[in-house]
Amino acid sequence: MKLKYGILFAAVGTAVSTFVCTAGYSENSGFVASLSTGSGVAYSLDLGGTSYQIAQSGAYGNQIQLAAGSDLQLANFSVSYGSDYALAGGMQVSLYANNGAGGTPGELLYSSSPIDIKNGGGTVSINYANPLIPNELTFLVKFSGQDASHNAGLLFPNSDPSVGSLRFKDYWVKDGNGTFTLQDAVVPEPSTYALAGTAGLAWLAFAGYRRFRK
Repeated sequence: MKLKYGILFAAVGTAVSTFVCTAGYSENSGFVASLSTGSGVAYSLDLGGTSYQIAQSGAYGNQIQLAAGSDLQLANFSVSYGSDYALAGGMQVSLYANNGAGGTPGELLYSSSPIDIKNGGGTVSINYANPLIPNELTFLVKFSGQDASHNAGLLFPNSDPSVGSLRFKDYWVKDGNGTFTLQDAVVPEPSTYALAGTAGLAWLAFAGYRRFRK
């Protein structure tokens, strides 16, 4: 009998575990980052968890709106990421002015040299020679070195920005052709369908147990 119940619990546990990665994410916020100007912190979205958006082909990131009173002189920009591998020169950070057609990222303000990826992730801070920045800008991060067993990506917070604000709740993606598109940033909690599937596994296991008793 212990074995029969063990099968039931194992089936339910396996189904639930597939949704653990959504924990700690707020659908009203973007990726963990902060930006300081000569007058202080102008934008801050604080670290709140260790879940991350697995990087895709191309570069991706958020458009941010700086707090009122910023003098628009960039002092420091930082972005946090998660990773389960290390790679020298495996990521690159770019800043764009949002002056493109239809409000897309347009003028490239800054592009970093290749930055090393650390196993377990970390925070990357950048500065650049011309510190003037617009009131609204987009940061993009591009990762390399991913394969079937290695992933990296920008970290999710569990709160909204504490300083400044996101211009879009979605995030920008730049593909290999240089085209910018907005992607849905909402990571869904377990859906009704998924929960129904979990219940179905439990029912099947229990039904098998009843047939075994007969």
